[in-house]
Amino acid sequence: FKRIFLILFIFMLNQLVVAQNVEFKSNNFKSDKKGLKSAQKSIKIGDEFRQKVIDNIVKMQDSREEAEHALLHYQKAYSFNANNADLNYKIASVLLFTNKKEYSKKYFDKAITLSDALPDDFYFYQGMILQLEGEYTQAIESYENFITKSKNKIVEQYDILVRKYISECTTAPEIL
Repeated sequence: FKRIFLILFIFMLNQLVVAQNVEFKSNNFKSDKKGLKSAQKSIKIGDEFRQKVIDNIVKMQDSREEAEHALLHYQKAYSFNANNADLNYKIASVLLFTNKKEYSKKYFDKAITLSDALPDDFYFYQGMILQLEGEYTQAIESYENFITKSKNKIVEQYDILVRKYISECTTAPEIL
């Protein structure tokens, strides 16, 4: 019994170490300040493109090109530090607006395992992923969570899209 408990304890401790959020801070990368600075710059540029993506999608405009640019810069930072929840989340969100949507869930799930501190638009993107997977009831729940749990300013920004996606999820089972 003690042996099983010890093995279980070691396994759980290993999981905690593996799933640790690593922030882009100098304390975490003392031996590679240049790499850290480059990664931070890539994230900043990626964030600028990501904001353009969001600005476009809420206006119901194509944002594929901006999403690809954001993804490129985020991937540079990812190659330096793959264990940052916020970066994984940003990659997942921009992937949803590219031709590589199917990879979004991988990064989304990793972000969730690295941190439980979730941005205001979390449930919106979760709903999109669930909708893409054909999980329409769960997608509607996620969109509704977005409406009730996010800040009003964010909900208002995505209002037209959320209503459109809920409508699509409602009618999809009838069409399929």
